[in-house]
Amino acid sequence: MKQFQRFAFLDGMRGVAAIAVMWYHNAAIYGLFASEHIMLAVDFFFCLSGFVIAHAYGERFRDGLTPLRFGLKRVIRLYPLILVGVALGAVVTWLGSATNDGWFLQQHYSTTDISIGALLCLCLLPAGLFMGKMFYFINSPLWSLFFEGAANAVYALTKGRKLPPVTAISAIVLLFGGLAGLAAALGGITQFGLTTPTFFLSAFVRVAFSFLVGVLICQFALYRRAPALSDTTIGLALVAMLLMPLFQRNWVYDMLSVALIIPALVMLGTRARVGQLGHRVWGYLGRLSYPLYVLHMPVIKGVQHVWSIGLGEAPPMPVAFATGLVLSWIGADLALRLFDEPVRAYLTQVRKRVVASWQKAPA
Repeated sequence: MKQFQRFAFLDGMRGVAAIAVMWYHNAAIYGLFASEHIMLAVDFFFCLSGFVIAHAYGERFRDGLTPLRFGLKRVIRLYPLILVGVALGAVVTWLGSATNDGWFLQQHYSTTDISIGALLCLCLLPAGLFMGKMFYFINSPLWSLFFEGAANAVYALTKGRKLPPVTAISAIVLLFGGLAGLAAALGGITQFGLTTPTFFLSAFVRVAFSFLVGVLICQFALYRRAPALSDTTIGLALVAMLLMPLFQRNWVYDMLSVALIIPALVMLGTRARVGQLGHRVWGYLGRLSYPLYVLHMPVIKGVQHVWSIGLGEAPPMPVAFATGLVLSWIGADLALRLFDEPVRAYLTQVRKRVVASWQKAPA
């Protein structure tokens, strides 16, 4: 029971980070101040993903789990909501272009642009890179799923092989040096993955470092040495890191966060003291984190679009801002309960039957 609680808290921390990202994107649309370090939430996702994947699948790979079966599990976990997020994003982008809502759109997208963009986005590919537009203009948060998927694929292809200490330390040092060099040259890491080919390619180093750190935290059982602190203390530390207002686009703070603060938070999160009520709250935030992250951007843009069409001008900022947050939360909750969880349960049963048939097939 204790082990389940501590991982429920880790998922809850992912929920807190997803809420912070939603807040940042909503604030950016309406010109409100939000710390750019909120986007370090993505690095927290990468590190946490590395830890969770290694913890959940490391032994399974060594016991015979194949990359194909691992891939099927990840597709079932991720793709139902990717489908919803791409569909919503395509509809919202098309409505903005069809009504010539210049206030809503930074660029004009033809029906062909949107169709190609949606198809590429379903594959988590940066459509705008090939079209001279915003890379993930259909649904921008999907960029991080592309890079997380790449990290998952590398882990699966190596079958979760444990790294010798010298190799692990050498890899971390090389990746840290490369990431620090890129961060110093480009002014920080929070824009890696978006806007330009250089930033996009730099994100491979960004995800490789944090994902590997998470894997090594699990492989070497570093998390078992962390002190047991209250869930409130650890949660506030995560929020403080993301909302740090003193430094804007500071690459030194970025590197300090990904190299020390985020790994420490992941390790502390595994040992958090969680009460009964906290267990339910963190568990719910963990379930909500993925749908909220994947769906909030189309919802927020949709709210902005509806206000502009209905009023013919920019909406009252406090009302529109609050509406975007509330509808993103409600939409994520409904998508989770009515679509994602039932579809994943059904697909999991199908996967089990297919795998069983493979095992029964003659050699």
